[in-house]
Amino acid sequence: MSRTRTRIAGAWVDFPPGTPGGPGPQGPTGPPGSGGILTAYIQGLIVVGTGSMFLYNDSGGDWTIGAVRVSLNTPPGGGPAKFDVNLNGTTIFTDQTHRPAIAAAAMTSGLVVPDVIVWPAGQKLTADVDLIGTTYAGANATLQIGLV
Repeated sequence: MSRTRTRIAGAWVDFPPGTPGGPGPQGPTGPPGSGGILTAYIQGLIVVGTGSMFLYNDSGGDWTIGAVRVSLNTPPGGGPAKFDVNLNGTTIFTDQTHRPAIAAAAMTSGLVVPDVIVWPAGQKLTADVDLIGTTYAGANATLQIGLV
């Protein structure tokens, strides 16, 4: 079975087989398209905890999440930093190996495709810090949600 590829934030992202595609083009009287990148931020040292960053879908329509990226301005030391993203308290990365992780001395998780990609209107996404570096936590985190 072939994989679906789409361009998000200037990079090509592979979706697993069976993943529904993004919305098609809208007619002249249709609602505006989604797409774009939403960001949330943690200033200073990251600490393990839930709901560290959050975003709401106030668009009035469902959005499709194409990919997630977490970056640190100052990388973790001694071990990786790991993150999770939750939709109304339930992870969108049902396979824990898919969750964004930043290796020691690295600055980004790269683009990660979640297992749950539909973000319903009016719903909240939160980000958790699951793990921090062992000799230095990492600092100034940015969460990016790429919409298709």
